[in-house]
Amino acid sequence: MKVLIFDFETGGLDFKIHSPLSIGACVADLDSKQIVDQYETLIKLPSYNVQQEALAINGLSVAECEAKGIEPEKIAEKLMDMWMTHACSLIGGHNFHFDQRFAAHWLFGVEPHQMDRIFTHRYLDTYPCIQLMMGSQNAPPGTSLKQCIKFFDIDMKDVKGGYHQALYDVIATARLMMKFREIMGAK
Repeated sequence: MKVLIFDFETGGLDFKIHSPLSIGACVADLDSKQIVDQYETLIKLPSYNVQQEALAINGLSVAECEAKGIEPEKIAEKLMDMWMTHACSLIGGHNFHFDQRFAAHWLFGVEPHQMDRIFTHRYLDTYPCIQLMMGSQNAPPGTSLKQCIKFFDIDMKDVKGGYHQALYDVIATARLMMKFREIMGAK
């Protein structure tokens, strides 16, 4: 089973107002426990709406995005290429509704509920899985990817970067999905 995982770093939390700044994506083969493709880029927009608090968290700058970014249409094409080339059956992420909304609005020009016309209506979000496994008392709303990776003792030393860097976060999410499969005894 292959899943296309993507994650945005953004200039704020409102997908209709705040600008996406970077995206990371990977295709994870959950059966072989391999990352078979990966992609990361800054996003070039005609203008940006960002909050300073968001920039402080993700360490990105508008100037860097303007200078090195790729246009949303080209990023959308790359995601579709990854999806088709690897015959993915799911899309997903950690707290995936957030990223799905940004992808729908900024990359594909559709409402979030219309993403199933582009990919699939089936998606995998690691956050509800965490709630299921840990119980809602132990996994309060907003449980971070970093907390999940620590809880399950997933080694990330071989991955360049850190949390709140899009590619790092998608690889961490892929490894978390692989851990879930292992725990469930999936072959």
